[in-house]
Amino acid sequence: MKYYCGPYWFPEWARKLLSCPFNRACELHDMMYASKYVSRQDADIIFLEEMLRISKGRFLHEVYACVLFIMVRIGGKLSWDQGK
Repeated sequence: MKYYCGPYWFPEWARKLLSCPFNRACELHDMMYASKYVSRQDADIIFLEEMLRISKGRFLHEVYACVLFIMVRIGGKLSWDQGK
C-alpha cells in the first residue's frame, strides 16, 4: 500500500503514521497538486472537506483533519511548486 499523507520527502514510516485514517483524501490531494486542475487553495479546501466527510462527526478525527489542513496551507507550497 502506498501512503499519501505527509510531504513527499518524509520517510515511509512517517507517511504511514500520518495516513491513518485519511490516506484516500491525501491521495486525492496529491492528484490535485500534480495535475494543477484546480488552484492550490481549492485543492486544500477540497482536501479538508473530504477529511471532514471521512471523519463522520468523530471529534478527534475532525481535529486531526484541521491539523493536516493547516500543515498543507503552511507547508504545501513546496510540494505545489514541485508538482508532487
